[in-house]
Amino acid sequence: MGKTILIVEDQVIAAKYHQEVMQTLGHEVVETVKTEHDAIRAAKSKRPNVILMDIRLEGDHDGVETALRIKEFMGVDIVYVTAYGDKESSVAAPGFQPPDYGYVVKPYSVDELKVEFERILDS
Repeated sequence: MGKTILIVEDQVIAAKYHQEVMQTLGHEVVETVKTEHDAIRAAKSKRPNVILMDIRLEGDHDGVETALRIKEFMGVDIVYVTAYGDKESSVAAPGFQPPDYGYVVKPYSVDELKVEFERILDS
């Protein structure tokens, strides 16, 4: 069964790819945003099942900090997306320990993201 997805990605081409992959996997993208402020607003108004969160964002706060702020007001699964493969330093933050989140490295395949989504949704 498809889930509702909020995409938080500051690169337009990457955001379009994420959206295509989510739709291929049968999920509904409720909104795509670029900044922490817009991510928080969209999470509050759209109430997605999952947030696909780029770790590096435009603005003052990164994706990990943004996810922590969102987790303060709603329970939501987070799948981080990054171009950096060092998972431990990329998502090292209080309140986020495996298996609390998913993680894929760009460029990822549809199958890699599908496996990570299934793992996080089943935990």
